[in-house]
Amino acid sequence: MRPRVLAFMPEKKDITGVTFARITGPLARLREQGYPIDWIPYSQARQLATEGKGISRYDVYVFQRAGDTDGKLLTLIEFLKDAGKVVVYETDDDYTNEYRNVIDADAVSVAAESTVLTVSTPLLRTQMRKHIGDKPTYLLQNNIDLDFWDSVPYKRIVPSPSIGLVGTPTHFDDWIHAKPALFRIAEEYPGVHFVIGGMLPQYLQDLPRMIHLKPVKYYAYPAMVHQIDIGLAPLDEEDRFNWSKSAIKALEYWSSGAACIASNAPPYKRVIEHGETGFLVDNKDPDEWYRRIKDYLDNPGLRRQHAAAGREWVRKNRNMQTNAILWWAVYEESWKKYGGVINEYKLFERSVGDRPTSGEGVGSDHLPPVSSHGGKRRRRHAH
Repeated sequence: MRPRVLAFMPEKKDITGVTFARITGPLARLREQGYPIDWIPYSQARQLATEGKGISRYDVYVFQRAGDTDGKLLTLIEFLKDAGKVVVYETDDDYTNEYRNVIDADAVSVAAESTVLTVSTPLLRTQMRKHIGDKPTYLLQNNIDLDFWDSVPYKRIVPSPSIGLVGTPTHFDDWIHAKPALFRIAEEYPGVHFVIGGMLPQYLQDLPRMIHLKPVKYYAYPAMVHQIDIGLAPLDEEDRFNWSKSAIKALEYWSSGAACIASNAPPYKRVIEHGETGFLVDNKDPDEWYRRIKDYLDNPGLRRQHAAAGREWVRKNRNMQTNAILWWAVYEESWKKYGGVINEYKLFERSVGDRPTSGEGVGSDHLPPVSSHGGKRRRRHAH
């Protein structure tokens, strides 16, 4: 029998590229193929648990980018595990706060209490193991849903050739590495336009012929990236937080038909073949961003060749249509290895101990307990 999977995610209105790449995208593909998978916003979990409906029937629970602030999430995870469930902690960024304070909650304890982890890069796996030990950690690399990417309608509003950066304020210290090259190109190539999507840092506000595209919902995001012919992906190589990141930006540029120039940092070194699918730049060389942008502007054929090679690489290696099954393989293997071990003694303690007036063993914010007794046994389930 297949395990039943439930993933928790942000509200629908808050779905970002990360949630699409890691949760709703691959899981939707799997559900289309008949796999028993559901996902709900975190806000619905409390209501369902209070009503005693629905979510206790699942076998595998996936928590994305979750952190604990008051002990309640850790209590919920403990309860799920005692009930024989598998808890997956899913992350695509370094939420340990070791190198950068990125979450005002305790993500390390949540990850440590979970049954298994899923991460997006090998270096993120190493980073998480440094903080939580040798817990089973599966590598699920980010993919692009090319069918979705190609289906989004767009109108080209930026003249070609264009050079672009897209991202959030977390890249404030990264983009500055490309600043001198951008202003130099703007002066020497009056026919070139610039696209800044999402964050607009103060140090780029005076860039000539620059069009700022404000943040958009993810369903419209490909239309923004399609405005770019040469996509830049600077990362501060000295910032150890960046080492755990993925090269999703290169995949997005390639998927939209743009060439990519990126910092020679760990995420992009794993994906870009220098001189074949793009260029890798040493941030310590102040002229290299300029030279590589100039290479593409002076040789449009090379730019198109690298862009096409990059998109083909995505199709062969990071296509969500092909790789969504890897998510299921992780959930199924985790269930077979670690699921069904019920701590009946602890569940019995909850069922007869001091119970809240609502009748919920771990509070109305969480799943209802399973009344039982005895010791610890493994529930039988088909493989």
